[in-house]
Amino acid sequence: MAQNGQRIVDVTTESKDPAKGKTHLDNRPNAPLNVHNLKWNKDNAASYLEQLKKANQNVICTSKGTKVGKVTPEFLFRQGLRIPLFQRRYCWTAVQWNQLYRDATALADGRSSSHSLGRITCVETGEGLVVIDGQQRNTSCVLLLAAIRDVCLKHSLEEDADYVNGKIFNGKKGQELVAYLEGKTELKDEDETPPGCVLTPTFCDRSSFFSAVLPPSQSLSSNSSWCRPLEAKDYFVQRLLKEGREGKKLKKLAASILTRFQWLYFPLDVDGTVREDGTANLNLIFERLALREAMFCRPPKMSMYATMEACDFVRNLLLGGFGDEDEAKEVYRTYWLPVERKADEVGRREGVDPGKVMENLLTAFLSHQKIADRKRDALDTMIGGNLYALFRDFALRAQQEEGTSSLQMIVDVNEYSMKWLDRDVRVPGGGDE
Repeated sequence: MAQNGQRIVDVTTESKDPAKGKTHLDNRPNAPLNVHNLKWNKDNAASYLEQLKKANQNVICTSKGTKVGKVTPEFLFRQGLRIPLFQRRYCWTAVQWNQLYRDATALADGRSSSHSLGRITCVETGEGLVVIDGQQRNTSCVLLLAAIRDVCLKHSLEEDADYVNGKIFNGKKGQELVAYLEGKTELKDEDETPPGCVLTPTFCDRSSFFSAVLPPSQSLSSNSSWCRPLEAKDYFVQRLLKEGREGKKLKKLAASILTRFQWLYFPLDVDGTVREDGTANLNLIFERLALREAMFCRPPKMSMYATMEACDFVRNLLLGGFGDEDEAKEVYRTYWLPVERKADEVGRREGVDPGKVMENLLTAFLSHQKIADRKRDALDTMIGGNLYALFRDFALRAQQEEGTSSLQMIVDVNEYSMKWLDRDVRVPGGGDE
């Protein structure tokens, strides 16, 4: 982190103004890229934090200037988007859905000619784009398109519904989706992406998201307790029905989302090598971009973003200590995903936001570990608040004093968490009391 208070910026590797440079977007590498890019000592519990400490204080990430430029959601969807493990779940609410809906309808109704969604930071791979920044906005756009398709079907506009569905599934035909669903009775978070689907969310969102975007005649119920993607689509459906949008207005709205929303496309210069300055490490980039946004460039209105919580950064830290994506995926599925699912169940049962359950859980874990608070400067708590700062202290102690491995650290978190979540009485910060 920028302990010296220097401004953290991201720059291109070419001197030209990236916003004015020509955009060449088709020179993607042919081979899939290991998106974790972590080849340092995976047995070192604090390796992620050590890398963070050594990271370039002035440059977060780089991009070849010739590839930076304006693109539309339609362009991104044709490539296919994948949300990496370390990303948070889809967490937008009606506050942000309302803003996106208003921006989209302003385009469709001629009140605006174009609208910027900001910058999408991503990695080009042979299998689509890995999204580092831009997850919530892209996911919301796909769910709004799914809602438009469903309303078209309610009005028996089959041709328009097929047009929109083709954009969601990159032209894949109904029989391919039928084959995907064969033998399934419900959708699960472990399911593979439906053929052609333009976005693959992180595991916590998959069953709900796929249930939302599959056509109503082919969709199955979600087995997940986390239903935010389904809630988002239902919100958009109700808005469309309430406003009486039908006929050509629906297709025009879909076209506006696809072609008149604009992104600043910022593909990272990540070539599979390890750089000591951290500019090729996606976990580090994720955290440092969040810090940069909190310090300098947060959107002007709360309706345009949702603040990341401490548990989002804790997850990133815990997964940042593994050597490759397959290994991190197995650890995530075995030790972290069950905790988030259990927290969802507890939150739903007790009428508490799952994020608050996770916050209380981590507070209790750190109290159990006897991690003492201390005076900090504002930068230490800029992202994730004091809770994430305390967790960093725990991770450093685990390495320096106890020699705990990355795997053992996440196992310890899992074991304590599952017991805490099973208790009848959960007192935030109560440790074992």
